Amino acid sequence: VTRMLAEKAPQYAIPVENLRLRNIYSLSQLPGGIFSGHGPLKEFISLWKGKGLAIEKVSTKALVHKGDLLVYIQQWSPSTLKLGKRQEFIAPDGMTIKMFHEELSKMTGIPVENISVAPLIYSSIEGISVLEAATEVEFGKVPWNDPSKVVEAPAYARDGDTILYKDNSELVTELSLQQRQELEKQNKAGKITTSYTSSRKEIALKIKLDQL
Repeated sequence: VTRMLAEKAPQYAIPVENLRLRNIYSLSQLPGGIFSGHGPLKEFISLWKGKGLAIEKVSTKALVHKGDLLVYIQQWSPSTLKLGKRQEFIAPDGMTIKMFHEELSKMTGIPVENISVAPLIYSSIEGISVLEAATEVEFGKVPWNDPSKVVEAPAYARDGDTILYKDNSELVTELSLQQRQELEKQNKAGKITTSYTSSRKEIALKIKLDQL
């Protein structure tokens, strides 16, 4: 696929070691799972006419195994009303909700019992807004010590989803009427506060399945 991309658009001829192929559900959503390993592409994914795939340029490749879950994590600060940078998080196959919280605690330094998460399915490129995080997102529905897998209830995480998290020990700042009105104006204008940017361009590739 990367070879065909180079033939289609030479300006995208990037060394293979700096590329990774990812699933994508919709062009408005974040890329999902990473296809790694060797073998025919059709063994890893069902392809059809118009199916979207994302080819991502990276400086270093994270080691991903078949069955691993790739989600994005993002911190919400209820005291400062700010969203942190969205980061990739690889959940090994079989990771439980409890294990996820423990790993998140190691990464952030937040005591595991103080972490509260809210999975956001169908995460868009634009990301969640401060107004949505402050007024619409429901935390606390996923107990930190739940032994269920992250892909099962109550988390139901899937590749490409964003998992918002916060420190429950933080004080909660209530939005003033003026702040709410300003955030509503930003949302209507499309100025959503996020730390994720994308310069993706859509390129059509004709793929013969019997050659993959």
